[in-house]
Amino acid sequence: MPYQYDIMAVSWHCVGAIPAMVFLGSEMMPFYYISNTHSFPGYLKVCYGSEASVLSVITFAFMTILMSGANMYAILW
Repeated sequence: MPYQYDIMAVSWHCVGAIPAMVFLGSEMMPFYYISNTHSFPGYLKVCYGSEASVLSVITFAFMTILMSGANMYAILW
């Protein structure tokens, strides 16, 4: 039984995680180094002000809470 989920985990890493890491490393890291920040909200703060950074953080927190609720509902369903 436990082996049925291994191929899904491998495909998730190959299809999703590895290309995402390559994209972040090649495309986004230069922006972070130029703007002297360590995160996307920090980059938004430098470029667009603190209001954009706060909006990004609030939106991310709201999305995380909604996704956690959806995941818990899916587990119980």
